[in-house]
Amino acid sequence: MRLVLLILALSLSCSRPQPVNPRALEQESACIESLQVEDYEGAKVRCELCLEYDDQVAACMNGMGLVAYARGDTNKAIGWFTKAIKQSKNFAQARNNLGAIYFKNKNYGDAIPYFNAALRIDPGYEDARYNLGLSYLKLGQQASVKRNNRAARDNYQRAEKQLRKAIAINPGYVNAYRDLGLANLYQGSIEKDEEKRAGYIKEAVQYFEDCLQVDPGSEVCHESYGETLLFKKQYDAALQQFIECLAGNKKNSTCLAGTNKAYQGSQMKSKALKAYVEQLKKNPNDAEGLYGYCALLFDGGMSNLAIPECQKAVKLDKKICPAYYLLGMHYQKVLNGKEALANCQAFALCPGHKNEEKSHQCNRVITALSGS
Repeated sequence: MRLVLLILALSLSCSRPQPVNPRALEQESACIESLQVEDYEGAKVRCELCLEYDDQVAACMNGMGLVAYARGDTNKAIGWFTKAIKQSKNFAQARNNLGAIYFKNKNYGDAIPYFNAALRIDPGYEDARYNLGLSYLKLGQQASVKRNNRAARDNYQRAEKQLRKAIAINPGYVNAYRDLGLANLYQGSIEKDEEKRAGYIKEAVQYFEDCLQVDPGSEVCHESYGETLLFKKQYDAALQQFIECLAGNKKNSTCLAGTNKAYQGSQMKSKALKAYVEQLKKNPNDAEGLYGYCALLFDGGMSNLAIPECQKAVKLDKKICPAYYLLGMHYQKVLNGKEALANCQAFALCPGHKNEEKSHQCNRVITALSGS
């Protein structure tokens, strides 16, 4: 949950009979720039000057609230945001910021009216829309803990409605896809009807995949997708997601724990896999470790999981020649001539060590396909 900075021009958010002092507008702009680079002392000075020039500028009151919040003075932040709201009835940002304070204190029900108020002013305010959806999601989780499944389901469905709107406003809103997946996963976890449960889980998987289409390196999406695959007992696929998650943040405790759970359930569980998993937990971007993991996946018949690991290995280190070979042989087998040729050519040109038999096999692929 984030407190959103005011970037709109003052004329769009305030209605007042007298014009704004131009010097106040200059300081308002400087205050916002300081906030964006987390220069809170500079922001405080600029916003104070803004209010000295003109004590009715709601944006500068909002800025003072953001400074107070960043410094841990929640009561002062609430005071400033409240002043900004009283000053400008159409000031959506201060309402969102007040909601964010209640959200951070886990008072999700108290946060919701402020997000709704911001959206009544500006239905396209994507951060307030997302924050509203996330608040309902949190209320659903709280109800689930209390085993109040009806309230949980109602809140999860409210969350879905808002998060879909957030994506409609901004199709690139990564966290909205992730949380839509979670809303469906949580509904599936409390659903007794097997067919409906399967439907929720299928929807969750689709949203996590959509999330990774938008941002393939998203730590939170890999983490949540891995948790869902664990729930489905698809341990090898879950293991891959957790390793990708650790590539973004090797200290992610959920993904570290998930990696261990996925390994325990893996059908490929072996000393070799354990060694590669431990290697990748320490260094998720270790090219040799990724190649070894890829080779095990190919050996286990899980080519769809193996391909991205080999591709990542050679992207990190072009001297991992056997990865090109494995990719070339796989694509030849599935009759993808273009990829088979490209990977065998890459293998032939690879500056690292190459096995003579593998070189012979790839050369035959090149000879057969280069003229086609």
